[in-house]
Amino acid sequence: MQRSERELVHVAGWVRANNLALNRAKSAEIVFNNSRRKSLSIPAPAIAVICRVTSIKVLGVTVTNHLLVSKHIGDVICRCFAVMTMNR
Repeated sequence: MQRSERELVHVAGWVRANNLALNRAKSAEIVFNNSRRKSLSIPAPAIAVICRVTSIKVLGVTVTNHLLVSKHIGDVICRCFAVMTMNR
C-alpha cells in the first residue's frame, strides 16, 4: 500500500471516529508547490479513487497549488462586474 493510500485510510478512520461522512466523489487531492523554488522532488502518484487538481475552493476562496489566490480575485472581479452591468 502506497503512502497516499495509507493516508486516505487514516483520514477515513478519523472521519468514522468523529461521526462524519467522507464523500469520495466530492473529494479532491492538491499538491502544493513552492513557485519560488524549483522542486527536485517528484510528487507522489495520484490516488486512484480521488482526482488530483491544481486549484481548490475552500470556504469560498479558490487557492491554487502554488498558494496563490489570483484566480479567486479574478472570479470575484468578474462577478462584481456582472452585477454592476446588470444594475445599469
